[in-house]
Amino acid sequence: RSVNYKTIHWATMQTIKVSTRQAYGQTYVDVIDDDQRDALQSLTGNSTLTQNNINCLKILGFTFEHVAEQPAITF
Repeated sequence: RSVNYKTIHWATMQTIKVSTRQAYGQTYVDVIDDDQRDALQSLTGNSTLTQNNINCLKILGFTFEHVAEQPAITF
């Protein structure tokens, strides 16, 4: 998917909403917003964020909000 930079506004980019998941003993940080995820993936080359990515983005003034997602399975 190509990134549509016109839809990304500076005010909405200050906070990056993320979720985390565990797999194979690793913690993966996923960006929730599609436009933010596509832009960050274009910059980092990865579909998830590393701790180094997060640290660098914080230096640039970005903040992070961990969003607890509900499981897709209902009982």
